[in-house]
Amino acid sequence: MIDLHQLAPRPDQAPSTPPYRRHIDHSAAWKASDFTSPREYTIELTPFQIDDIAGAVQKVRAAGVGLDDINRGHFPLPALAQVIEEIRH
Repeated sequence: MIDLHQLAPRPDQAPSTPPYRRHIDHSAAWKASDFTSPREYTIELTPFQIDDIAGAVQKVRAAGVGLDDINRGHFPLPALAQVIEEIRH
């Protein structure tokens, strides 16, 4: 199990996971050629949405939940609900 504190040692720090280096060969995998510009895969978050994420990270840290045990229930993110729904479709 990966400890969240290993990826973000300070309480005010969001976790940073290392890039996945192995090639993903799957029909659902995105490729650079699928996009004509960064605007197609970039989402601008509002300060309120960023605060929502930071609050969820703080709650997970305080609960001592390991990175492998985090699930959707730990991140309700009401400020991001509409954005997440758009991404899913």
